[in-house]
Amino acid sequence: MTAGISRWAAWTAKGVAIGGDPPERTPGPIAAWAEAPPLSKIHPRARRPHPQAKALVQLASVVLGERRLEGLALTLGSASGSAGPDREFAAELKKKGPGFGGPSLFVYTLPSAPLGEIAVAFGVRGPLTTVSAGAASALTAVATAIDDVDSGRAPAVLCGGFEWGTASDFVALFLIEPMGPITITGDTGYGETPEGARGDVLDLIAAVASGRPFSLTSADRLGFWAQVRSEGDLQ
Repeated sequence: MTAGISRWAAWTAKGVAIGGDPPERTPGPIAAWAEAPPLSKIHPRARRPHPQAKALVQLASVVLGERRLEGLALTLGSASGSAGPDREFAAELKKKGPGFGGPSLFVYTLPSAPLGEIAVAFGVRGPLTTVSAGAASALTAVATAIDDVDSGRAPAVLCGGFEWGTASDFVALFLIEPMGPITITGDTGYGETPEGARGDVLDLIAAVASGRPFSLTSADRLGFWAQVRSEGDLQ
């Protein structure tokens, strides 16, 4: 079996791009998205979702479209994880006192919570995995998703990465499927980092959109690394 990218989208402080070059990488929170799909239509059971989860659900809706894939898995990487909601909850406790933190915010102090919102919104029944490998988290999630599809462990994976409450927030999502139009392979490891161009998931989107062969590696200072490569000609 061969895994490939069939759809992708990104959201940064400069805006949203769907199936093309990613928006410019710039400091700050993700930008307002006037055309964002209304949460009430794609996730009517949501109850006061954290903006982080809302953004992921909205971007996932344009990657998946009307498709509901049986056995779809979710694999997302993040260096910041739930740090943003954690700080917000801590500030709420400091202001209101211990025992008065809002339950609707508390649930998002777990980094897996946003994936849970995606699963509920789109009826995902496959495995949900949150990857924490420092700066290599997002590309590790993509490489893991490629291996899961290529090995047959999952029929398809919605993967990518997100950062929230950081110097430069972003959300980037990919749909990995068997025989996708852009064939890719991925590896992960710890220790000596493979040679080659450095990059993350936003660079991966730019590479895919360019139509040229690529090999990108993300590495964390603690030794985690992930590499994603194209195979054959990109169409």
